[in-house]
Amino acid sequence: MPDNTFVVLLSNLLDNVIDACDKIADGKEKSVLIKMNVGNEEYLLSVENTVSGPVLIENNRIQTTKAEQTKHGYRMININSIVDTYNGYCTMKCDEKNFRFAATFPGAQSEKVV
Repeated sequence: MPDNTFVVLLSNLLDNVIDACDKIADGKEKSVLIKMNVGNEEYLLSVENTVSGPVLIENNRIQTTKAEQTKHGYRMININSIVDTYNGYCTMKCDEKNFRFAATFPGAQSEKVV
């Protein structure tokens, strides 16, 4: 994956994190945890952040609760497009307090398999 594509992926994820943390009331815990692991077989990117309440996820897609649904969700469309383009796989989970996103991509060694 080219560096500029990785920047688009990460910036879209971080924009979503900032929006989620902005919805949490002042004085309540707000946290973000980003993990990246680069190995020969695969690359892993995970982001975990606090939320004001559970996020509805269906078929590994976030369901918007906003009134004008067609004007929202473009960041996740960008994220999913990048994951698909680079043969990655992503998962999302959310509970009452935390949202978790993780994506794995084939590493340099796994791409050279003949």
